Amino acid sequence: MESEPAAMDVDSGAAGATATNVSENAPSPPVPSPSEQKRIIRDSLDTANEDGIVQGRHYALLPTKWWRAWKTFCGYDSDMMDEKDSPGPIDNSSLIESIDGEVVVKKTLSEMWDYEIVPEHVYRHLVGWFGGGPDIIRPAILLANRYKQEVIVEIRPLRLLVRRSGDMEKEVGVWFSKAATVEDFAVSMCTKFNLARDNVRVWDFHAGTRHKLLDQTSKTLEEAMIIDTNKMLIEEKGDDGKFPEVPSRPAYSSAFPSSYSSGWSGYNSSRPPSDPGKIGLGNLGNTCFMNSALQCLSSTAPLSDFFLSGKYLAELNTDNPLGMQGEIAKKYGDLLKQLWGGETYAAEPREFKWTLQRFAPQFEGYQQHDSQELLAFLLDGLHEDLNRILRKPYVAAIESEGRPDVEVANLSWDGHKSRNDSIIVDLFQGQLKSRVQCPVCPRVSITFDPFMYLSLPLPVKSTRPLVVTLRRQNGEVAPVRYQFQMDKAASVMDLKRQLANLSGVQDPRSFVLVDVYNRRFYREIKNEEYLDVVNDNDDLWAYEMLSYGSESSEVDDDSVKQQRETISVAVMQSNGTKLINFPFVASFSSSITYSDLYYYLLRLLRRYLKKDPSPLSTTPDPEGTDAAPEPAGAGMETDDDSAHVAGSNVPDMDASSQGGIFEICICDDYGTISTRHRLANNGKPLDLDPRHHLCLLWSADSLAEFWEYDSSTDVQLHSSMQHREEESGQNHGGLSLKDCLRLFTTEETLGANDMWYCSGCKEHRQAHKKMDIWKLPPVVVIHLKRFSYKSRYNREKIDLLVDFPLEGLDFSEFLPADSHDPASLPVYDLFAISNHYGSMGGGHYTAYAKHRNDGKWYNYDDRSVSPVSDPSSVKTSAAYVLFYRRRDVAAFSTPFAKANSQSDAAEAQETMDVDL
Repeated sequence: MESEPAAMDVDSGAAGATATNVSENAPSPPVPSPSEQKRIIRDSLDTANEDGIVQGRHYALLPTKWWRAWKTFCGYDSDMMDEKDSPGPIDNSSLIESIDGEVVVKKTLSEMWDYEIVPEHVYRHLVGWFGGGPDIIRPAILLANRYKQEVIVEIRPLRLLVRRSGDMEKEVGVWFSKAATVEDFAVSMCTKFNLARDNVRVWDFHAGTRHKLLDQTSKTLEEAMIIDTNKMLIEEKGDDGKFPEVPSRPAYSSAFPSSYSSGWSGYNSSRPPSDPGKIGLGNLGNTCFMNSALQCLSSTAPLSDFFLSGKYLAELNTDNPLGMQGEIAKKYGDLLKQLWGGETYAAEPREFKWTLQRFAPQFEGYQQHDSQELLAFLLDGLHEDLNRILRKPYVAAIESEGRPDVEVANLSWDGHKSRNDSIIVDLFQGQLKSRVQCPVCPRVSITFDPFMYLSLPLPVKSTRPLVVTLRRQNGEVAPVRYQFQMDKAASVMDLKRQLANLSGVQDPRSFVLVDVYNRRFYREIKNEEYLDVVNDNDDLWAYEMLSYGSESSEVDDDSVKQQRETISVAVMQSNGTKLINFPFVASFSSSITYSDLYYYLLRLLRRYLKKDPSPLSTTPDPEGTDAAPEPAGAGMETDDDSAHVAGSNVPDMDASSQGGIFEICICDDYGTISTRHRLANNGKPLDLDPRHHLCLLWSADSLAEFWEYDSSTDVQLHSSMQHREEESGQNHGGLSLKDCLRLFTTEETLGANDMWYCSGCKEHRQAHKKMDIWKLPPVVVIHLKRFSYKSRYNREKIDLLVDFPLEGLDFSEFLPADSHDPASLPVYDLFAISNHYGSMGGGHYTAYAKHRNDGKWYNYDDRSVSPVSDPSSVKTSAAYVLFYRRRDVAAFSTPFAKANSQSDAAEAQETMDVDL
């Protein structure tokens, strides 16, 4: 595709993010104290929160990680400040990308996870104090459609892919605000292509077809349902002064509408259509979560029959204030007709997605979402759109008060059905019994509540083992390795506090925590981070930081030492060809001389030396320089055993050139050094800063004469490591679906943050609670709670294999004897699975479903639908949502017949037209 300069939207500012060079935002003194910064920003945000988002104002983005670091720095959310840990300059580079010549925010990012939105004047304060950039300034726009109006900050505009009928081979990428009108777009494109406005019209060219003529040009792109990466067609009049005729739709029942072909080559797939129910769904951009849930619902035979027959049209409740004016039901019905129409191999759920996000803004955009959350919203939305109750009566909550369970359960269900009666209730809703007992008084509460799905917990530990090796600043002490059982929601500071407690170090903030890989520091793990950023195989090292000269006798001028800034610098070691030994961290004055630094580092390494070296030569090196390092070079080759420094980078360097057993050089993150990175032994301050990394360059002779290091015996094991082998070898055994059901129905004691109000004690109590399944629906949806949300910034996925039956799931042991007819066994068979592969915040969703016509399993992976050769292979650790149907539901064993559905749909549509 050929890229053109991006278009600018009309009325709402530039389409993309405003980018400013970092140099333009250099901090200017005086910088307020952290407490004063906190006051200024809090006052500004309080005022902005009162105003809300205001149309026409501009707002700025900044990284969530930086925002959290600044809050810690100034104690914004607490009275504890960490003034030593400045957040540094704002770096927005990770939030933006350049596409079609326009700088825009990356579409995979999420607010409060990747970035924060603040008023522009708040950002100007912060960037003025700390510097940084580039600026990301976005406008607040008014979005209006048939359902609502709202003012939003437009984070990322629409990227549209435009072709003109006179040159179909060329596609141009342009950017427009959602608030721009179709006319704005048309005028801009006429200017770009040098066309007369009267000679063109605009088509929504979705999927390479003339999907919809945009003839209502006063509509905004939002109102016209134009989405990101939408294909657009600028159609020109022919030589006869007329627009080309639109190809007529093929003979096709209104029950199964589809887009018609444009007739232009390159846009129509030659792939033949698939059988009904074996049709894929196009991925609109991270919408695999939606496709997975939709394919599972599509395979729910009685629900699909209800829609495909058109019966749902007679039950639309467009006046329900809790519904969506029937829109979500109609769009779902339209989509089902494509999935079961047999006219294509993949349907495009574009209009369904657009309607969904209008009523559920949480699904707006193209971030990855949760298929179970989408499913829960969709089932509830379909229920309200199809609720047969037009006026809901008031129903008081019902408690047992000593009455038999059967009586109370029936009363509760009747009350629920008096307000909620739909095909969704008929198929998917069951009833749970909840028993809560006060631990202090005899008060017991028994209630019966409806459920749409069962969310089953997985029996897993809430803690994880972490191993950390501590290297002290005292060169005579060997590193010590510790093991901790950390709560999965714990922060890095929680880990440092435990390390300080075991090691006897007073201040846990004196530790620097680093992931070491291939004898270099892979990354530092900051205090404000949570431990979920640490992988199980990370090699964690903690380094104790001390004030410069606190244990040294080489420098005697205490007054000078106090005036110097203490910095902590990463130090690596090299033999000129590869990294050797181990990296470490050293704390010293930023104005230290070469000689003082040499002796300080020598003291840190003293326990690894065979003998004391000769004194360092004090002869100044006229060729030395304290220049700052260049960016990382390409001279390093890394493998699992060592990291190499290209010899060409150090052609004439020798440790003896400075008179010591090693030479101190500045290097990059990978240990790459060059001759111009040499430090001068001339008695002058080196003027180093924390961004510098040091490398100790050893000669072969010095290594042989002085160095003695054995990595296998160097580290001492703390007593906390004794149980590590035993714990790592534990086998928790298999986990079955019934194990999860038993855990769900096990009595629990409520937590301190989830207490129950006891009407007997008139107090909140940590009561004992037990859940039981009382009534099961024809279709049971089981949600395996694989995702754990400990906090906004601490989430994890549980990848345990749960053994679930494909057939014959008997719920008898989980149902009280008086809750169902003993002659009717509650036996269920599996017919669909929503799968999630990968980690939290990403990964990929697919679905397995058993086709009602041939009884075979199929794998639904977005557009691709393929048969499953071995049915047992659908049992994987990726299984997330399970769909079971009761054996007596006849629809699942009744083959789908397109002709009958078309006839029923036409009859239902005719009846509806007459009623209207």
